[in-house]
Amino acid sequence: MRPLRSRIAWIGIAAAALLFTAFGPAAALAGEELPSPVEKAIADSALAEGEKQILGAEAGLALRAGIPAEDIAVIIARGRERGVSGPLIAQIIAVAARTGEQGLPPRPVLNRIELGLARGVGGEQIIAVAGRLADRMHEAQPLVDALIRTGLGKGSARGREDAIAAAARALEKSLSPGAITGAGDRIRERGGTLMLFEKALGTMTGMIESGMLPDTAAQTVHDALKRGFTEKDLTKLERDVAEGMQRGRGSGSDRPDRDDSRRDRSGRGQSHGGRGR
Repeated sequence: MRPLRSRIAWIGIAAAALLFTAFGPAAALAGEELPSPVEKAIADSALAEGEKQILGAEAGLALRAGIPAEDIAVIIARGRERGVSGPLIAQIIAVAARTGEQGLPPRPVLNRIELGLARGVGGEQIIAVAGRLADRMHEAQPLVDALIRTGLGKGSARGREDAIAAAARALEKSLSPGAITGAGDRIRERGGTLMLFEKALGTMTGMIESGMLPDTAAQTVHDALKRGFTEKDLTKLERDVAEGMQRGRGSGSDRPDRDDSRRDRSGRGQSHGGRGR
């Protein structure tokens, strides 16, 4: 598996090399049959033939890493609509592919990429922001797996994947690994599952987005969990904090990692409801 930085470098080198030769790894991979949505997106991209081959090569790698063809097609089509170059689109796809290659859930990274493209964020910024989330997911995975090994229940088939995504977003907001595992320890002690753990981390993240310091947000949620707060209680707590700190808060920005937490927390657009387990 190629590290992301070396793959991005390879994309640039291959793009230049294809101006002079039809041989090499990109051309070979581009010769593979791709799903029709991806083929159509590449054909309609109005790119030079060499850049199309680069996209085909990276799309093939992403497909083998488990990235859905529909998402790859959306990234290509929307990227071209926004004027993103072929090599940059290939680099964006490489970020998503890396999550699958590492056994991580790709949906949060895909959501962030597609949201950034929809907002017209520049390709290089999308690569940076999505890559940062992928890095945090890689850091979050062992934290979640350790909690599962020590008895924190999964709660659902997607429980582990959703918890990794929530922990990654918490790390992005400067919550410490200790704050994250501390929430899991309190939930395990009361017989809860990753479902409540995900909600607890989302509440911390929401509080930080409202202006609360990370350590304060972590301590507030830890105390709430000790008191037996359910998911419904945590939702109310987050709302109360947001309302209390709303005065003077900005209205947002064009960064693709801003205001997407409710959209892509675990890849869903809604909470689990009021269950506390």
